[in-house]
Amino acid sequence: MTWRAREPWWRGASPEFRSSTSSSRTTPIGASQTPTSAASGNGTSRRNISCGYQSTQRTSVTARHGAPVYPPWCSFLSCSTSGRPTHSTRTLSFRAACRLARGAPRDDQLAALAIDTLRTLGPEAAVQPRCGTTDQDALQFRTDLELQDTLVLSPDLRLVTGIGWRRQGGDSETYLGGRQTSTVRWLFANVEARPQSWVTLNAGGYVEHNSLAPSSFSPRIAANWHIAPAHTVRIAWSKGTRAPDIQEQLTNWTIRFRDVEPLLNGASTSRFYQSRVGEGGLRSERIVSREIGYLVNLPTWGLIVDARLFDDRLTDLISERTNLAGVPPTNAGAVHLRGSELQVSGRLSAQWMGHATYGYLDNRRFTNILERTLWSRHSGSFGLSREFEGGWQLSGAYTGASGTGYQQSRYGRTDVTVSKAWKHGAAQWRITGHLQRSERTGVTYSIGSETALESRYNGRLRGFVKLAVDLP
Repeated sequence: MTWRAREPWWRGASPEFRSSTSSSRTTPIGASQTPTSAASGNGTSRRNISCGYQSTQRTSVTARHGAPVYPPWCSFLSCSTSGRPTHSTRTLSFRAACRLARGAPRDDQLAALAIDTLRTLGPEAAVQPRCGTTDQDALQFRTDLELQDTLVLSPDLRLVTGIGWRRQGGDSETYLGGRQTSTVRWLFANVEARPQSWVTLNAGGYVEHNSLAPSSFSPRIAANWHIAPAHTVRIAWSKGTRAPDIQEQLTNWTIRFRDVEPLLNGASTSRFYQSRVGEGGLRSERIVSREIGYLVNLPTWGLIVDARLFDDRLTDLISERTNLAGVPPTNAGAVHLRGSELQVSGRLSAQWMGHATYGYLDNRRFTNILERTLWSRHSGSFGLSREFEGGWQLSGAYTGASGTGYQQSRYGRTDVTVSKAWKHGAAQWRITGHLQRSERTGVTYSIGSETALESRYNGRLRGFVKLAVDLP
């Protein structure tokens, strides 16, 4: 039987499950018994059962018929079975040979306990397929509070300051082992000065204290030169950080099965043999960014052109995905990104408006293949919009990306939007109908594995209707 699990709100993949049905239902947990093509020394075919684990290669997923219900400490064992298969049944004449892995004394103790447990269960019960139900629900919550003040000291000098607090967390039996929370507090300030009419200077900083990582400070300085009434050149330098999230720092990944049939050693509950507890101690990711830009603003023509060149150096990256079968996350990742962006928008007539964008990105000096995923060397969009009488508006746009990343396919989508705005009393209402058409039903991407993952829709067309109101 199959079931579907929603992908959790954090980065990570479900274990070896893949399916296309809905809701959580009874799931097979049996031993994989696929014969190999090789023959054993006595002429009989050999069947292998492994305590190993592999992550899924799909985003929507199904329980694999194959994982034996072993205790969590089975990962300390190297287990194999062999037997003579028959055509009428899948019964094995069980002959187990479990070799104790050398490790810490605690590991050896757990491994010895695992061997005794398997012997207690017996050869038939140890490899008998079982079914059970799992709870892979995940709930996230977040509360934000921020206060900001703008102080105008003079026409050429102003100061913006602020303070903020955020509490966030998640609740999941499978991915977090229950409820986990974190708290973030921050201060920020920015001063803008205009010493001359042709130059504007900005300097600011952001201080953050996060319960999941050490405190950090992110400065930024920028200068704008108004070389002509409608032409501005800007340069900027900044540093930034990203603290580890809850799943990276506090993961407690354990799959618990309920209503196990048949019973395992007399119990109707069991846990999947493999688990993952976050080691903690991760630092914040860091970025140093440099930018030079050029802005043209011609109001009489309704034209705005914004171009920029940027150089971003990212270090202490947490590149590894936090999943059950992956390696523990570290701060060993780094990448150097260079590129350019161009945005053009303008009013073509009293009713028509248009826009176009293009981006070029060069990914270099990456420390691992994970930093070569989910990026495109070329990307862009263009669109048109027309306003009609009575508050009606029609727009269309195309968005595309080359999909240069490792195992990544190109992406393209066309959007058509129709909206109607009206005023009722003091409130402003708007109803919007949106239709999307993708170039293909599925796109591929990678998490660093040998085989690409695929995200797929049932069809190329999608749509929705939205109703919004702005109150005074």
